[in-house]
Amino acid sequence: GGALEAERLKTLLQPLRQVFARGQDESHGGLTPGFLQGVQHQRLVRGRSPGHRGVFVGKVVQVKKGEVLVELVQGVKKGDGVAFDGGRRGLHDEKEEGGSIYAVIDPRSGAEFEAADEPSLAGRTVALRFARDALTFHRIRVGNLVWRSRDAALEVSMRSMLKQQTNGHLATPLRGQHGGDGRSDPRLTTCRAAGGLGELLTIELSSADGLVGRGQSLAPFEPARKAPLSSSALRNAIGTLSDSGLVLGQVREEFMGEDAEGGEIGTSLDELAEQGQGLFLPAREVKSARRAALDALEKARAARTKASTIISDERALPSLIEEGRLVQLAGTSTASSDGDSISPEISVLCRTPQQADAASQIPWLKEITLDFLEVHGLQAAVERVRSSGKRVCVATPRVLKPNEERLWRFYLRLGADALLVRSTGLLRTLTQLRDGVAEPTADAAVAAAIASDELRVPELRGDASLNVANVLSASLLLSCGLARLTPGHDLSGKQLAALAKGLVPEQAARLEVVMHQHLPVFHTEHCVFCRFLSEGNSYKDCGHPCEQNTVHLRDSSGQDHLVLADMGCRNTVFSAQAQSALQFVPRLIDAGYRFFRIELVDEPADQVSSLLEGYARALADPSQCRDVWAMLKAVPDANGNAQGVTLGSLRSKAEMQRSEMKPTKASGLESMQSMYE
Repeated sequence: GGALEAERLKTLLQPLRQVFARGQDESHGGLTPGFLQGVQHQRLVRGRSPGHRGVFVGKVVQVKKGEVLVELVQGVKKGDGVAFDGGRRGLHDEKEEGGSIYAVIDPRSGAEFEAADEPSLAGRTVALRFARDALTFHRIRVGNLVWRSRDAALEVSMRSMLKQQTNGHLATPLRGQHGGDGRSDPRLTTCRAAGGLGELLTIELSSADGLVGRGQSLAPFEPARKAPLSSSALRNAIGTLSDSGLVLGQVREEFMGEDAEGGEIGTSLDELAEQGQGLFLPAREVKSARRAALDALEKARAARTKASTIISDERALPSLIEEGRLVQLAGTSTASSDGDSISPEISVLCRTPQQADAASQIPWLKEITLDFLEVHGLQAAVERVRSSGKRVCVATPRVLKPNEERLWRFYLRLGADALLVRSTGLLRTLTQLRDGVAEPTADAAVAAAIASDELRVPELRGDASLNVANVLSASLLLSCGLARLTPGHDLSGKQLAALAKGLVPEQAARLEVVMHQHLPVFHTEHCVFCRFLSEGNSYKDCGHPCEQNTVHLRDSSGQDHLVLADMGCRNTVFSAQAQSALQFVPRLIDAGYRFFRIELVDEPADQVSSLLEGYARALADPSQCRDVWAMLKAVPDANGNAQGVTLGSLRSKAEMQRSEMKPTKASGLESMQSMYE
C-alpha cells in the first residue's frame, strides 16, 4: 500500500541524505526533487550552510562538563560523527564544533546505549560524550542544531560494497551497462586469466564494446613448493584497473591441470591447490602481464578511434578554416569599408536607469545598451536615451523558456536601434522575421508577423553567451547577418586577438570585445530574493523584493558578489572584481577590433562618467593604461566598497592536468548506487 511504499522510500532516501544533502535546516531534509516539482524557492535551497552536514538529528537542550544533552528526532550511536550548528550566518569559515561520539548515555540511569538501540532513540533526550579534548564545550549553546555528519555503519557498508566491486564480480551493473538505450558502458572490462605448469600467465582483458587486449608474464608457472598462488592473490595483483579509467568486472580463471584419469582440465587456482597441483608465480609477474594487456587494449581502442571517427587527416581543421576564409572573401563586398578606416568606438551597457541617465550626459558617447531587470520602464528609458541624441541598443534575455518565446514581440515594439541577442533560439526567430522567410517549423505567431509585415527588425548583434570561441563559429554567426558579435568569455586576451586575425578584415571589424565587466559566474533558476526576502515560492506570491532591494553574496575573502534577477526570476551572480582588457587594447586594435563595450553592474551613477572617460583616454593613448588601472581599483560598488580589478579570464594560463584537478565527492562514492538499484 501507500504507507509501505512511503516507508520504503524513506529508507532509501536516508543514506542518500547522509552522503549528499547540504544547505538544509531542521525542517527540510536537503534532498528534494528540485525543479522537477516546478519553482519552489523556499524548499529547493535553504541556504543555511555552504558545506555538507549530513542529516539533522536533534537540538542541544543542555551543555554539561564533558557531555552534551540532545533531544533527538532520530537515533545516533557510538562512532557517528556530529556537528553543532549555531546558525552563525556569515561566519561559515569559522570552524564549527563537532567530533565522533564516544558514548550515547541515558541521562537518567547513566546506562550506555548500544548500537542496536539506535532506532528506538528518536524522541528521547540522550547525553553525548566525546573523546577528551575533542570539543570546546563553551562554544556549544542550548538550541544549537545537531547534524550527523558521518554514519559509522553506513561507512562500513560502503567499504564492504566497494570491496565486492573491486574483487571479482560487480555488486550491481554500472550506470548505463544495461541502460534503456541498450548500449553497454565501455569502461566495464572482464578479465580472463589462463596458464598451466611451465606455461606463461596470459591475461586477456575484454571491454564491453568488443575490444580485447592480451598480455603475458615474462616467467612461467612453477610447482608450488610452499604457498601456491591463490585466486584472491591473483585478483589483488590484477587490481581494479581504476588507474586506467576502466572498471574491472568478472575475473574468469582457466588454469590447466590433470584429472584422475590423467586428462587435462581447466579450473581455478584454488581448485588446483586443493588437488595438490598448486601453481606459483610472483605477484610482479601477474602485474607485468596485466600491464601488457592494458597497453594492448589501449592500442586497440586508439586504432578503432583512428579508423572509425577521423574523417580526414590531421590537416582537417586547417582545411576547414581555409575554406571558411575563402567563403568570407567571396562574400565580402569590394565596396565595403576597410576595417582599418573605422576608428575604435566605446559603448556602455547599463543595468539601471540611473546609470543610463548618467551615460546620456557624456557628449562623445554615441551608444548606450540597456539591460534592465524589469521590462517596466524600459520603453521610457529607450526614449530618454534617444532624446539625448544617442543610439540605443536593448539586451534580450539569455534564456527563453517555453512560455516566454513570444517576448520577441515586446522587444521589437520598443523601437530600439539594435538588439543584443543572447540565445540562438531568439536569433533564429529574429532572422526569420528580418528576412521575411518563415521556416517550416516556425511558430505560428512568427509566420503571422512575417505575413503582416507589422514589425521592423532592428540591427542584430550577438552577445558572448552565444559562445563563439573560434573562427568557424564566428564566421557562421556573422554570416547570419549580425552587425556585431562578441566572442565568448572563455577566450584569453591573446586568443581574442588570434580570433580576429583568423577572420577577413571586414568580419574582424564587426567583432566587439567587452573591455570592462563583472563576469557572470553563476546563473540559476533559483531566486535568492524570493528565498530570503519573502515567504513566497514564486513570482506569484513573493511580492517582487528584487525590485526594491540590492543583494550581494559575501565570500570567505570578504568580496561582495552582486546578485541580479531577470524578468523570468532567474538569478545571475556577478563577480565582485571587475575584469578589464586595458592591457590588451593595443593588441586587439592591431588584430582588427573596432568596438569596445563597457558593462556596468552596480557601479554608482556618479562613477559612470569618470569610468568611461578613463577608458576613452586609454583607447586614445595606451600610455594612459597604468593610470586608468589604478583608478579602476578604487571604483566602489553600490555599498561604497572598492572591490578591485583583475585580468580574470583574459589572462593566458595552461590547462590543468587531470591529476591536478580536485576529485569530486561522488568519485569516491560510486558504490553507493548499488543501494538504490
